[in-house]
Amino acid sequence: MDVNYADLVQEHGFDAWEAFPFSQERLDLMAEKAKAKMDAQTPESLLVSGDLDYVIGRQGSKVPVKELVGATILLYFSACRCREFVAGLIEEYQKIKSMDSSFEVVFISSDRDQDSFEEFFSGMPWLALPFGDERRKSLSRTFRVRGIPSLVAIGPTGRTLTKDARNLLTIHGADAYPFSEERIKELDQKIEEKVKRDLHGQHVLL
Repeated sequence: MDVNYADLVQEHGFDAWEAFPFSQERLDLMAEKAKAKMDAQTPESLLVSGDLDYVIGRQGSKVPVKELVGATILLYFSACRCREFVAGLIEEYQKIKSMDSSFEVVFISSDRDQDSFEEFFSGMPWLALPFGDERRKSLSRTFRVRGIPSLVAIGPTGRTLTKDARNLLTIHGADAYPFSEERIKELDQKIEEKVKRDLHGQHVLL
């Protein structure tokens, strides 16, 4: 049986070794455990680690993670070298925020130094993990973040809505909110109907 060990470790971290000797039965068991963990996912299980039970505001104020419970959250993995994307994200954030004041973004930095982090974060209207926070690695592993900028949408209960929120915002803008499967299907259907109308119009002209 072919097993990509790098992918296993990327997705499951050290838990990947629970599948040793990597038989299909052990791999299936690990997949079931991973699904159960995802089904039980909450904002606290994602964003709290020991005494690290808060995120920060722009002035460095601590915001308890428990205050984010019940909100739709975008986890924004990025760094100062990704400046082009952030301007558009701020625009869509403000549109969504006007529709739902509980909506929030949490910046998770890959910057190499504190100064770069602070300078980049100072222009953002949302929250962040502190620079160098140990939670960044576990979140990157949980969501298999392999490139930045990346946006992961988390629903009010903490369940993962989509790991592709960046593309959804690029295509649909704020209309993609609340990033639910039902909403995306609705938007895709509208696009399909528009394409059909446009094609019909072209045929009439011909």
